[in-house]
Amino acid sequence: MKIINPLDILQSDTPLFVLSTDLRGFMGFGIRARTNSNYNHIMIMHKPDFLASQGLFYKEIPMHKFMKPGTYMKFWKCKDITDEERMYILSGVEKDLKDPWWKRFYDYVGVLGSAIGLRNFNIPFLNYCSERVRKRIKIIIPDIQEHPSPADINRLFKENERMEVYGYYISD
Repeated sequence: MKIINPLDILQSDTPLFVLSTDLRGFMGFGIRARTNSNYNHIMIMHKPDFLASQGLFYKEIPMHKFMKPGTYMKFWKCKDITDEERMYILSGVEKDLKDPWWKRFYDYVGVLGSAIGLRNFNIPFLNYCSERVRKRIKIIIPDIQEHPSPADINRLFKENERMEVYGYYISD
């Protein structure tokens, strides 16, 4: 297990797909329990020290906000990413971050649908975290399922020879 300092990641290393766990949050516990996973959230590190993350709104969050007690992160990288794939992902993230607020709002209906086993029960133009990431990684892994959970994406990355673990962050 390679432990990293996320604040040392360079622009040339991006994009990185970041799974996280908040061991202290109730919603995170519910997601981990429902998906039988260690992870309850996924984001994209699109530039040094910043994550594009779907919370109440899709927005850019400084890395240090996730580097708190009770949190750990797993960083995935496409080891043979092409310049075209990299630009598609990074420019897509930037475009999404500039969308109007109502397009960046969290899909609570979709999370509720997933919680009760109805993955297609959602608001079509809104996203939750793993749907947002799916939009970007489908250029690397075209056969990714619709409405994945963070656990689904982690399993997919484990099975895909193009993906490798860049490192882990574990808080004290």
